[in-house]
Amino acid sequence: MSDKNLPPTSRSSFEWDGTKIKKFIGKETEVVIPEGTTEIGWYAFEGCSSLKSVVIPFSVTVIGNSAFKDCTSLTSVLIPEGVLGGHTTSELLLLWHQWLGHRIGLL
Repeated sequence: MSDKNLPPTSRSSFEWDGTKIKKFIGKETEVVIPEGTTEIGWYAFEGCSSLKSVVIPFSVTVIGNSAFKDCTSLTSVLIPEGVLGGHTTSELLLLWHQWLGHRIGLL
């Protein structure tokens, strides 16, 4: 599992729009989204099959559909409490389905 105390991933690992990640172009398997990022774009991490973990900062307020589609090794995503508001478990599952681009469930 990723350590939330890892340093932020270099901004050169992203196609960047100042505050929006358009595309992840790095090779890291553990990614710490830089503080100040407000949006993770649609399909931003699509196909990153070696990506194992992602740490998302408080500053992120939007995660686009299929942002993590086909990230087949992704096992850990740390999202600060409050970033997703007061969603119910079923609402969170629907959001994850949109972000990952496939069905998920609870164990």
